[in-house]
Amino acid sequence: MAAEDLDWERSKISNQDLNLMKKLGLMKKDDAIRFPSEESYPNPPMEYRVSFVDHLIRGLSAPIHDFLRGLLFVYGIQLHQTILLCLLFLPFLRMEKSKNKLSLPRTIKVPLFMKVKSQPLIKDLLRIGTQFVGYREYASKAEEKLAEANERANTLALQLEQSEKARKKAELDAVDARAEADKAKADAAGVEDLRKRLHDAETSLSEHITAQSAREEAILKRLKTQSRRFVARTAQEFQLEEPVNDPLLDALSFLEVHGSEAREGIDQAKAGLSRLFPYFFPKKEEPATFLDLAKSFNSAEDLGLKMRQENMKLIFDNYSPIPDPPEVFPSSLAKKSSVPVNLDDSSSVDLTEELKELRVQLQSVKKQSLILMEQSRESSEKEKIALQQAQDAITDKDAAVAEADAAASLYAPAANRC
Repeated sequence: MAAEDLDWERSKISNQDLNLMKKLGLMKKDDAIRFPSEESYPNPPMEYRVSFVDHLIRGLSAPIHDFLRGLLFVYGIQLHQTILLCLLFLPFLRMEKSKNKLSLPRTIKVPLFMKVKSQPLIKDLLRIGTQFVGYREYASKAEEKLAEANERANTLALQLEQSEKARKKAELDAVDARAEADKAKADAAGVEDLRKRLHDAETSLSEHITAQSAREEAILKRLKTQSRRFVARTAQEFQLEEPVNDPLLDALSFLEVHGSEAREGIDQAKAGLSRLFPYFFPKKEEPATFLDLAKSFNSAEDLGLKMRQENMKLIFDNYSPIPDPPEVFPSSLAKKSSVPVNLDDSSSVDLTEELKELRVQLQSVKKQSLILMEQSRESSEKEKIALQQAQDAITDKDAAVAEADAAASLYAPAANRC
């Protein structure tokens, strides 16, 4: 058996034996040698874990215990003393040899045996020796117990290893459980935060819905107001063919109808005003001459203007200048006349009177033309004012239509969500 697999066996060595070893000087250090007591099994260091029987079987070929070494030493001393005593009685043995007997005389055998046996150390050795009778069976039983103990120790070591693995696994599981617990705590905190954010979102959503409802009501009110204004101005009331049962969409539909009617009316008004007052509207092309510009303001079919121009031409054609003096009527102003001119005195007087009458007529015509121009200017200013009012009305209608379009675009996402 290996040294690490051997254990101490219970011994019957008493304290008297220990005291004897101390007296012989074989136990110099009391603490160096450890002997088991009657009640307990000691656990000495590895170098002391040997068995007596094992050494005896192996012929003392391995290191033995100090106590056994001392015991054998004492036994050797006693054996040496016994041999010396036997040598003292060799003559007696020689005397008996002649008689073919190899034994001491009876008178010498008994004192020798009694002397050896009566020594206290021999008594102790004999007593200790009797303790080893039948020790082989006890040693075999001890070896079996030792094998069982070793097997149990191996089992315990295996169980210890398994328990160590289980402990490590439990520690890892505990670490994982702790991490999961921390994660659960973080998740719980995150859930609480999410719940709070959800509550805030619901509150803000309810507030937004309330504000959206109020805004929709305000938009509906404004749309209905605009529709009533259109009805009051156009005296036209419409009915929807396919209502969607949504007040805001229905009001928007009414406003779209009124807006389309207003746009058509504006287009028609622009077309009529452009025909009535073409000079108040922008021209497509800029005229090259003033005559073309005048033609754009006054069409060729203006008979009144044509007659006035013909009358002016007749007046200037019938006019003939007086030759003397040339300073009053220059030669450049001389006109040909179909009436023959007489150069006598009476004709000159008539021409002078005619010239005066023409001057008076020209002055009156100038005054009338100035009056007509003033009247035409006033009428043109009135027309400008009327046109400006029409343009303002058109601008207001365009603004109303744009506002209706903006309201429709704002309401479209809400309608889609609905």
